Amino acid sequence: MPTAFDTLNKSATMALSGGNLVATSSGVGTAAAARRISGLTYCEFTITTLTGTSGVGFVNVYYNMAGGVVMGTSNEGLSYRSSGVVARNNATITTLATYAQGDRVDMAIDVINRRVWFRVNGGNWNNSPTADPVTNAEGIDYTALSAMNVAPAVTASATGTVITAAFDSFAGTPPTGFQSITAQQGGAINGTQEKQQSYATPTPSFLSAWLNDDGGWYGGNRVWAPASPATSVSGQVQEYGTPVPGKAVYLYDVHTGEKIGEDVSDGSGNFSIPALGRTSVFAVAIDPPFNAIIYDQVVPV
Repeated sequence: MPTAFDTLNKSATMALSGGNLVATSSGVGTAAAARRISGLTYCEFTITTLTGTSGVGFVNVYYNMAGGVVMGTSNEGLSYRSSGVVARNNATITTLATYAQGDRVDMAIDVINRRVWFRVNGGNWNNSPTADPVTNAEGIDYTALSAMNVAPAVTASATGTVITAAFDSFAGTPPTGFQSITAQQGGAINGTQEKQQSYATPTPSFLSAWLNDDGGWYGGNRVWAPASPATSVSGQVQEYGTPVPGKAVYLYDVHTGEKIGEDVSDGSGNFSIPALGRTSVFAVAIDPPFNAIIYDQVVPV
């Protein structure tokens, strides 16, 4: 299933259309994609109509869509604005080329090294002839973001801005090794498919996870039943004992099947997902090369 903007993760001032790939503002607001970024990810944004200041970039799970501010004002998001400013936490990180109505802005993100690159109409990455996502050269460092599980997003400061996203089919050429967000995550995300594909890979990763509740226990069906409501599930994605970075990890309520959180394993393979007070949860990790989700050999710590 292709990636689009999330109808449940946007400001009320952002209307979606065109298969939820077109965001139109009726005031200050932000709209985020329905999938989190993993691995090396590429996407494009066309500034169909520009009023005020627009921005493209990403937000994490703590971003306040009802905050009434443009993305990059808080420490939960980063935006490359039409003014050329790249902002996070209401501060200018760097200044790149400006862009205007009709321009296409490309974004390449390396979640393992916490770096991002932007270009306008296929020009130089980060407005530099020597910047290169493939070699990790001159990427914008976003390690100071409040949390690392991020989704592509767009933002507007005024009524009438229209931004069209391309998360899967591109006009430009992605950097070598970079893929669409859908390809990185191995297809559609739903509980039925995940369970059907749990053991599809011949070289399974495994997930070592623990709750921050010493009273928890682990059963053979991979269900945590902590003595009191857990606030988070943390752990490390591994393959044959080696930590694996850049893998999407999802947390589910075992009773309802509801997905309650997600993260991307960092450079050391580690992840942490808020459990929202649920008492029985399980985690899954995605293995994109085999379009599989692996959650075997969960070991409590």
